[in-house]
Amino acid sequence: RESLHRHTLLGGSGQTALQEAVRLLSDLAAAGNPVHRIEAIDISNTGEHDRAGSLVVFQDGKPLRQQYRHFRLNKEQEIDDYAAMQEVLRRRLARLEDSEFGSIPDLILLDGGKGHVSAGQSVLNELGLAIPMAGMVKDQRHRTRGLVTADGTVIELRDPAGSASESTDLPLLLADSSNDQTDLLSAPRRMSLLRLLTAVQDEAHRFAGSYRKKLQNKRATRFTLEGIKGIGPARRRALLEQFQTIRAISEATLETLADTPGLSHDAAENVYRHFHPEENS
Repeated sequence: RESLHRHTLLGGSGQTALQEAVRLLSDLAAAGNPVHRIEAIDISNTGEHDRAGSLVVFQDGKPLRQQYRHFRLNKEQEIDDYAAMQEVLRRRLARLEDSEFGSIPDLILLDGGKGHVSAGQSVLNELGLAIPMAGMVKDQRHRTRGLVTADGTVIELRDPAGSASESTDLPLLLADSSNDQTDLLSAPRRMSLLRLLTAVQDEAHRFAGSYRKKLQNKRATRFTLEGIKGIGPARRRALLEQFQTIRAISEATLETLADTPGLSHDAAENVYRHFHPEENS
């Protein structure tokens, strides 16, 4: 999997293509300033209970996994993707001097379009920060298609048909731009940047989704054991430490359950009856 990911990111020309992609991203989204550290933020949710944010880090175009971070989002807040993105941004930017988060990003990429970038820019303005920011947008097939810069310009990296062919040069499409002139963006440069953005966006989405699933499973586990008489947080932890999974707990005999440290015989019996209601008669 790692080899496939590396091949997809680097493309046929390897490290040179990656360096070219980072340089082009710098020109388009960071006013030509050097971009070494990229931090990308994504929000994942399946309703009000299981919402999570992720921050992934790419250093010189390569993932720096030891500095990835998860953010559990405020449950009291209404489901609002823009507000959730702002919450993660504020929490990250509040720790710019924290060495545990690494260095200050040269570029922040948001999973989303103009609205997300506008919401993100308002946080930067609120905090008096001037960190370059852009958004990563997808097409109708949920593939990365382009970049939204801080001024709202949409830079399309796929042609209108959705193709990402390496054989044709395309104009650098600047949607909603007052400048009628377009520069020719060669296919290799376009493809290199598209690969990089795709890798970043997919990684941010994967990381946010994995944490959301973890929260979802944890909540399901808690609710499964929560209704059992005499089983509080300490005994739930003891059961999970002893059996690892809910399924193992549900399949355990009464005698095995009673061997759990900190669990009385009555409590073990309550757990057993919870999972074997047919034997309660």
